[in-house]
Amino acid sequence: MQNKLKLGLALGSGGAFGFAFLGILDELNKANIPVYAISGSSMGSIIGALYAGGASVSDMQQFCKKLKLINIIDLSFGKLGFVKGDKALRVIKKAMDRFKVPNNIEDLKIKFGAVATDVYTAKSVYFTKGDVLQALRASFSIPGIFRPYELGDKLFIDGGPICRVPVRLARNLGADVVVGLDCVGSNEKYTKKDVDSYSKLITRIMYIMDYNASKKEIDEADITIDMHQPGVDPISFKNLEKSIEFGRKYGKKLVKILKDKYEF
Repeated sequence: MQNKLKLGLALGSGGAFGFAFLGILDELNKANIPVYAISGSSMGSIIGALYAGGASVSDMQQFCKKLKLINIIDLSFGKLGFVKGDKALRVIKKAMDRFKVPNNIEDLKIKFGAVATDVYTAKSVYFTKGDVLQALRASFSIPGIFRPYELGDKLFIDGGPICRVPVRLARNLGADVVVGLDCVGSNEKYTKKDVDSYSKLITRIMYIMDYNASKKEIDEADITIDMHQPGVDPISFKNLEKSIEFGRKYGKKLVKILKDKYEF
């Protein structure tokens, strides 16, 4: 048994699959296991920032229940993407205001960082200070959907293409034990039904590519939770409750592992 270690959670990208993180966080709360640091990529960065800022799991669950794609999609057919991202930012800001989440990363209650990909250098960039909304906008800029986010001399897309689960960032934030939470399910085989539309096919291709690009870093986690979520559509909010229940199932397994191996 080790003594009083600092737990870090690396919340991965994966669209609506990421609602499973709410179930994970709820199980950790119930078990009184404190979280020292959270790193996030794409959807993981959004949930991670809200939680790090003091939003409760039940608050986020109730808020997300009311969301529909129309609330976050602002179509504008530009050269670099067909969703501007302004509506999504307004929804996130509304949640931050409702849950009294600070605007600056340094003021969050739990150490937090988001990861995005710099298009020009093809490298991951960590956001560990400054404006929360800027960090999240950079991190959730899904290629081919949301327009890339221009900030200074950099152009950002989603963290997922090269850093699906930001394990190294969690460790950089000071965590002794890092749990890598991959909400997509890295090694699962898909069936014909799983790729029966253009959007599902493109999503599947992206997941294949970013998993292989990210695998080395994912393997650096002390514990990896690989969540397969059959019946959950990553581009729909309709299966919110189902995804959260998957998270609870995996969360119970994680709690047992943590209690058996560590003391926080």
